[in-house]
Amino acid sequence: MDFASELPLSQGYDSVNMDSQVMIIQANPGSTRKKMGKVLLSITSKSRKMSGLIIKILRGSLVLITTVLLFSGAVMAEEQFGLGITLGAPTGVNGKYFIDKYNALDAGFGWSADSDHDFHIYADYLYHIYSLIDFGAGETPIYLGLGTRAVFRDHKDNKAGFRFPLGVDHLFKAVPFDVFAEIVPIFNVSPDTEFDLEGFVGARFYF
Repeated sequence: MDFASELPLSQGYDSVNMDSQVMIIQANPGSTRKKMGKVLLSITSKSRKMSGLIIKILRGSLVLITTVLLFSGAVMAEEQFGLGITLGAPTGVNGKYFIDKYNALDAGFGWSADSDHDFHIYADYLYHIYSLIDFGAGETPIYLGLGTRAVFRDHKDNKAGFRFPLGVDHLFKAVPFDVFAEIVPIFNVSPDTEFDLEGFVGARFYF
């Protein structure tokens, strides 16, 4: 009788233990999800902070180079600063200041030709190579450089990234005027890391 009375009690304990194990097993996934959620939130927060820092750096670079160009236009030597237009991506206004024969800064703004009409602003450092093309009537350097770009969009996230311009510029001898063509690979860092390709032709008058 004693053994018979203890048997249901033992089975009861087994049932309690089984229930506890099930509860523990069921609780673990929830705990893991919470930890994963915290990790993801931390990563997202850090990514946003890094993206914000990159955008601030890019904006600061644009403001600095644009300010230098504007100031240089006021105090420059003869025919070192040119101002003109670009047609393409983007279409707008472009200014260029020759620090010396080989080094220059340029900056510009404009709008994309598609239906969204996104607003672009950019600034670059450029290095010129004169020995590759010789037309005789003037100088035709090839140039390459590094710069920054920001795109402001109405219905999408704004873009920010680095420009790698490659172009050709014909500088006339008889008149303070140039025509140029440029192709620009772009590495975007905000809101996503991706590549763009832009290009335009243009002309500037030098003061």
